Amino acid sequence: MASAEIRRVGPDDVDLLRTTRLRALADSPAAFGTTFGEAEARPGVQWIAQAGGRLGDRPCATWVAVDADGEGVGMLAGIDLTDRIEVLQVWVAPDHRGKGLVERLFDEVLSWSPHERIDIAIAPGNERAMAAYVRLGFAVVGERPGRERVEVEMRRARSRTLPVVMATEPGSHFVRVVRFAFRSSKRIAVTVIGGVLVLGGIAMFVLPGPGILVVVAGFAVLGTEYAWAARALDHTKSAAESAGKAAKGAAGRAGRAARGAAGSATGRLRRPTRTDRF
Repeated sequence: MASAEIRRVGPDDVDLLRTTRLRALADSPAAFGTTFGEAEARPGVQWIAQAGGRLGDRPCATWVAVDADGEGVGMLAGIDLTDRIEVLQVWVAPDHRGKGLVERLFDEVLSWSPHERIDIAIAPGNERAMAAYVRLGFAVVGERPGRERVEVEMRRARSRTLPVVMATEPGSHFVRVVRFAFRSSKRIAVTVIGGVLVLGGIAMFVLPGPGILVVVAGFAVLGTEYAWAARALDHTKSAAESAGKAAKGAAGRAGRAARGAAGSATGRLRRPTRTDRF
């Protein structure tokens, strides 16, 4: 089977966009917050707007994977939310899954993104999608309310390199397994090293040693794989800076008090002069 062509949707691709989106909703209704009926009833002006680069009042970009017959066999959209990109409408046709198409679609949105932060939300229980996104560098950062259900929120950094899947080459399954094992090994190593540093730093709060510096180093290591650790690193740095300023202020006040006390003691111990005697 020939590889599908990835095409960024433009004003002339309204029909392709609509047909592919409806095909995705018919194939995987549980994966999306929008129903087939809602999308089918969507006004034409909204399809035109998305093809032209707008979703609601936000800039967006949409890519469709087109097979040799001109049919859409995959798609992905990215919407610019000012400080991040939200990825949505991700779908690959069943007979094109496992062939590197989702990686190619994500490569497009990452190249287009002007922001470092990339978010995506998936339906709870969608293990296939979650496994694919973890392999692409996403990590679960929490939950958020959707239209009718709580969704799992995942995040990654734009600069993290995507794995390349050459599904049409001999031994491609072996290559995917090796890459997955490598990524898993790296994640385990980061978790162990970062966890040891954080726990060791916490222990140093009551034992001799630069505890806060070790905790910061631990969160910095964990932050290369986990978004929550990156947030914890920022909070820890801010707390350390605030504590440092407070300690510096207290030390300054203690120093001034000590100098004042020393001055008073010196005055009391000063030998009397002739004027003092009379």
